[in-house]
Amino acid sequence: MNHSKITYTGDGNTSQFHFDFAVWRAADVKVSRNGLPVPAAEYKLTLNKLPANASFGHDGGNIAFKVPPKIGDAITLFRELAHQRVVSYQPMKPVDPAALNADANYIMEVVRDMNRRVEGFAALENLAEIVERGTAIVEDMENALAKTVIDLSEYAKLSNIPEVPQLPDIDFAALAALVAQMAGADYVVESANGLSGPGYTSGWYRKYKSGWVEQGALGTNVSSESGQAIVLPVPMRNTDYHHLLSPGTTTLLTNTLSLRVRSGTKTPTGFTVVGTWSQGSSAGFGTWGIAWEVKGFAA
Repeated sequence: MNHSKITYTGDGNTSQFHFDFAVWRAADVKVSRNGLPVPAAEYKLTLNKLPANASFGHDGGNIAFKVPPKIGDAITLFRELAHQRVVSYQPMKPVDPAALNADANYIMEVVRDMNRRVEGFAALENLAEIVERGTAIVEDMENALAKTVIDLSEYAKLSNIPEVPQLPDIDFAALAALVAQMAGADYVVESANGLSGPGYTSGWYRKYKSGWVEQGALGTNVSSESGQAIVLPVPMRNTDYHHLLSPGTTTLLTNTLSLRVRSGTKTPTGFTVVGTWSQGSSAGFGTWGIAWEVKGFAA
């Protein structure tokens, strides 16, 4: 026997359906049509009067649809009691047997409802009803757990157990903004230093996510008119890159030093450096170390 559920089959004419299970409030009564909830606006609920001994709440009631259900519609009236106490016992006061019985009866009916809903899975064929009932059971479990939460901070005070230090608050909005900003910014994805190659030593480079690259090195001495060929550690996309040349030391500190890339030698993979010096009316091709730096987009 099911104490909290009854199902009817619509005939196209009948609009009123009776139930005789006990309820404590109107919100305890639920209605479904073919396994799906029926909005309360589609029917009127009337509860029977409370009996003289109201330890079981209202003794049933009636559902009146505004529009009679169609032929073959499965109309189910069932109960879902809230997980709460109906009686509050006070210290140093006598326990009223009637109140105790009412409280026990209510708890028993809650257990019966949950048992009915769990057993109902064995006979379910409607997927929507399975989802609906599964969700409802989870919500019931969450509500029941919420009513039994223990305040651990108070327990710690009573038992002299030190409380766990509270972690500092994290500004998740600011953190998300920082991540978004970093995602849109350019950054280094590869770098190296201490490199050596044709025409240079102490070479280095930095490659960025966008393809931009910065590289440089110390060149060997420029000691002839033909200059010094430099092979770049990282090939460039084309010849539209920026180069910076700096002279090293010379034995003639009063000399005016000048460095340039020999015309026609600049390629995506390197260039030739020519250096000259001048002092008064004298000039010539110098012999000194150089430092160079290149910036642009890599190949």
